[in-house]
Amino acid sequence: MLRRGLGQTDGEATLAPEIDTARRLISALETRAARFAADGNPTVIIAPPDLRRPLFDFASRFVPDLWVVTARELVAGTQVDPIATIDLQSAPFGRAA
Repeated sequence: MLRRGLGQTDGEATLAPEIDTARRLISALETRAARFAADGNPTVIIAPPDLRRPLFDFASRFVPDLWVVTARELVAGTQVDPIATIDLQSAPFGRAA
């Protein structure tokens, strides 16, 4: 869904999702980021490589202290405990199993 909003500006990948998608994404990120910050945790998104930078550039304007990384950037053996997933086709965030 986000890939449909990928474009190019001055040779750089940019993200310009449809307005409803953008609203759901930002709302979900703001809600989760507030909860994470209250617990003293950063908001970290693991994104596909093609979405990493455009997603960071777009979302960090609305969510301070946002980290967007790819699985390739994680050090081998790093344990990841998913707290939530982004699903923009239904509810903005679902609880991880």
